[in-house]
Amino acid sequence: MKIIKDGFDDLTMLFEYRTSSGKCEVEVRYITEEEVNIIRESSKKPTWKQHQRVDQLDDFKFQQKLLNKAFVGLKGAKRKHLRHMIEPSVKIQLASKETWEDNLTLTSDLKADIVENVNADFAQFLVAASRETEAYVNDEKNEEIENLLPGSGTDKTKT
Repeated sequence: MKIIKDGFDDLTMLFEYRTSSGKCEVEVRYITEEEVNIIRESSKKPTWKQHQRVDQLDDFKFQQKLLNKAFVGLKGAKRKHLRHMIEPSVKIQLASKETWEDNLTLTSDLKADIVENVNADFAQFLVAASRETEAYVNDEKNEEIENLLPGSGTDKTKT
């Protein structure tokens, strides 16, 4: 795991993604708890249970929106890695001069295709990486608070 940008608002981290085709790095953006809650609320759909209206979370829609926001980029990825990011039922067709060993550039269209047809394993990886960035931010914030507590040696208050 490597930190790309410092400052919590635009923090992104690189995570190593290993597959049978090799490894690449995936850049994941930190998403605040408020942003996750907004995504969760917008992913609910009304259903009826025992004659009462209930909002039920559409897991697939939630996952897609979360991945669209968290998935930032790829480093060192080859076209062969796409086979592990997209569902096996989706056929990937290369252009005439492209090979599976060519470098992969994440464009907005490719990102949209990956998010729309995401492989369950890659989705789990991205969700776990997103949680890891959240844990990192929480640890950093807690460390800042701890360093300002009385008796910590860096206490700014005088008693």
